[in-house]
Amino acid sequence: MKESILLILLLISTCSFSQTPVSQCIHQQHHSDKNYLDFNPCGTPPIKTKWMIDYQKNRAAFNSTKSSNNITYLPLSLHIVGNDDSTGYGTLSSILSAFCQVNIDFLSTGIQFFIEYPIRYIPNSSFYNHDSVIIGGGFMLQHNIANTTNCYFVSNPAGACGYNVLYGGLTVSYNCLSGHTFSHELGHAMGLQHTFFGWEGGHGYNGSAIQVFNDAAPDQVLYDYTVFKDTMWPADTIIVDTAEVEIVARTGPSVNCSTAADGFCDTDADYLAFRWPCNSMGNSLIQQLDPDTIPFYSKGANIMSYSYDNCQQEFSAEQAQSMNAFIQTNRQSHLYNQNPTIDSISISDLTMIEPANNAILNSTTGVTFRWNSVPGATHYSLKVCEFSCATGNSLMEEVLLTDTFYISNLIYPPRISFLPYRWQVMPFNESYTCAGLSYAQNFNTQIASGMRIIESIRNFSCYPNPVHEGNTITLEVNATKALMATIKLYSIAGQQLRQQNWKLIDGKNQFSLSPTTLGAGVYLIQLEIENRKMIKKIIISR
Repeated sequence: MKESILLILLLISTCSFSQTPVSQCIHQQHHSDKNYLDFNPCGTPPIKTKWMIDYQKNRAAFNSTKSSNNITYLPLSLHIVGNDDSTGYGTLSSILSAFCQVNIDFLSTGIQFFIEYPIRYIPNSSFYNHDSVIIGGGFMLQHNIANTTNCYFVSNPAGACGYNVLYGGLTVSYNCLSGHTFSHELGHAMGLQHTFFGWEGGHGYNGSAIQVFNDAAPDQVLYDYTVFKDTMWPADTIIVDTAEVEIVARTGPSVNCSTAADGFCDTDADYLAFRWPCNSMGNSLIQQLDPDTIPFYSKGANIMSYSYDNCQQEFSAEQAQSMNAFIQTNRQSHLYNQNPTIDSISISDLTMIEPANNAILNSTTGVTFRWNSVPGATHYSLKVCEFSCATGNSLMEEVLLTDTFYISNLIYPPRISFLPYRWQVMPFNESYTCAGLSYAQNFNTQIASGMRIIESIRNFSCYPNPVHEGNTITLEVNATKALMATIKLYSIAGQQLRQQNWKLIDGKNQFSLSPTTLGAGVYLIQLEIENRKMIKKIIISR
């Protein structure tokens, strides 16, 4: 059985503590070709709660009265975190897409989620990029909405893809929204452990840094039980625990799946506490040996494993039973709305009305966006972009609306004709966010004229054009006064490739651009002066 042990840091070598236990024992990824570990996708501490221990000792006592045909609806409060100056926010559309995946992942469990409005934006640089779960948890307690599961989206959640703390909420990195991380962290929020519980840190019972999977696993593993480095415990103290290692057999006198690891017999044995790819059968590439020397491969389908996103598919039936029991005993206050809007929505029902596709507007201000009311939708996300909305750093506006129109407060300067503005709309309701974004529709504000855009520039030219790969491009500007300019190089899709400041003098100015790392294709060179822009198209040929 497990025994909690309080050990002085200097007396154990569970990990290399020349760095913090956080970065060495919790956030790790195995490199099969090298003998080291680093970043781990989930920073949730390896703790089995008293509730889970009690539940797995006597599951019958926790049987839910909910019919297996019913769905339990739970509210999520969504918090989108940016920097102090309100930059850096992740896109609402990407978060809504991740929410869609969550409800797909949880459908077989009888649990579904709905958005508890309003969706909140938090300008807080220290939360946006934080290196400690304790720091993150402290900010959660400042912003949490009662009787909901609070979900925070940040740039860097303590060096992980995400984590959950039962007293606060969960975080997900903007970089990890496209897979199953959100569902994984919600699994933790519903009381689940990793399928490889006890192997966090990737070390064996004797504190060795790397488990040698060609050797039989020990009967027990020793794992870091310290929540995070800045806890109430002294800096030179770490708490460790032991966990029974799960054997492969599911029948016979030595079966231990109900007491070992995560305590579920329908989740297969798994010792891989690092990100790992699966083969075409959904199994790990690494063979492991259980304590009885039985060889096996971890199965990647379970969302609470550390397999890659393309491997993960589902929660097991026992995990689902556990989560439903957890809700009935720990989340009764969250069950206040069991009839949320669940209508499905089709993006084909959306018609973008204004600006019409390829419209050229007479005014650069007060641009009005309008579309039809979509059946089932209660809210809309409007995106307006300088280039393709799929391109990073292209977003100009993203607005959450309940109306079917929006009048922008931004100034939309004229664009060169082959690079218009683009806008898209995503219809959704509190439970259904799977309709996706509409097709992109283009508009401009007038025919762009470089001489009218920047009056202090007599001419702006680029030559030779076309230019052969590896040759230098000369940018020439004739200015009427000394100015500071910025040169930006974009791909034709709008991806920014380079940026450099350019100090102009009164008169003729030349700047050499060496495109040695660029392949043949079409590129855009943007000259920006005093918040006004001119764009030239260049062609690099072979």
